[in-house]
Amino acid sequence: MRFEFEHISAEVKNSTEGDERTYIITFKAPANHFQLTDHLQQRRVNEPLDSQLKQAVRDATTSYLSAAESLVSALAKTSKRTPMHRTSEGETGGMRLIPVRRLKYPRSSE
Repeated sequence: MRFEFEHISAEVKNSTEGDERTYIITFKAPANHFQLTDHLQQRRVNEPLDSQLKQAVRDATTSYLSAAESLVSALAKTSKRTPMHRTSEGETGGMRLIPVRRLKYPRSSE
């Protein structure tokens, strides 16, 4: 039995009240996609989707917060560098400037 997975959708909304942030996740899929898994769950062969979704959300949140913490930590380390005093190397203070080129975006055909 093959399913058309493009019929599955998820929507995420969040709000903050005081010190607590709430995420509301709405997951929609055709009910017939779950017939087999519902039977397996009733026979205790398969665990409920709810527990897998909860664990996936916990894992995603932990990964997201950990990545943000790592980024902030890396930025804090680079900003602690002592500034170089001006030398005979001009305005750059001994730092090497890297030229940046402008990105070209394809023009849309009208």
